[in-house]
Amino acid sequence: MIKQFNCPECGEHRLEEVMDNVTVSSVIETIGVESNGVADLVYGEQTNEDGDIQCYQCVGCGFVLKDRDDREIDTPEELNDWILCHQPE
Repeated sequence: MIKQFNCPECGEHRLEEVMDNVTVSSVIETIGVESNGVADLVYGEQTNEDGDIQCYQCVGCGFVLKDRDDREIDTPEELNDWILCHQPE
């Protein structure tokens, strides 16, 4: 079953996973050399490795999903439970 996130605060449908201790690597596609000494970088593909989930939150308003004990949800299993309990069919 696929369910769509609907923020209870603002109605936004996009949810983001916020992580700590993540190694991020970005491909640099082009390097524009500027006369002011600052390179203008254009980035391509990005990869993320490792990391710990801090929370899940609404992209629109930053509403953080919490469990029944008012603790921030920080596992996919807890996210699954929250979606099942809070999102309409």
